[in-house]
Amino acid sequence: MVSGKLEAEQGLRASEERTIRAVKALETYLRSLSEDHASGEAVEETSGYDALQNLLNAAGEGLSPRVRAIINTKNRGAGIPDSGLFTVDQFGRDRVPDRVPSQLPERGAVEVNRDYLPLTLR
Repeated sequence: MVSGKLEAEQGLRASEERTIRAVKALETYLRSLSEDHASGEAVEETSGYDALQNLLNAAGEGLSPRVRAIINTKNRGAGIPDSGLFTVDQFGRDRVPDRVPSQLPERGAVEVNRDYLPLTLR
């Protein structure tokens, strides 16, 4: 019985840690967008791509298999998506990047809509 209780507590702690990491990643994303926009120098849509990639990669770290966002993937006939979501299995650990065959993002594509601006973060 003690073992089951300990396992439940460990599972709860792991869940709390994942939630904290997710909230921090979202806060970082929103702060980055807000600060870039407030500078007056940011291009509305594309200036948030780095922050978006970081957010998606943070989320993808907790998935199995791990998912990696790649910004502005190749045009495969329907235009250039803002991001593709690839699993780490698609690239392998030992592959040389120049030798990885072209492939569709296994977890889908992302298209950014600029309607999120203006963004205010306090």
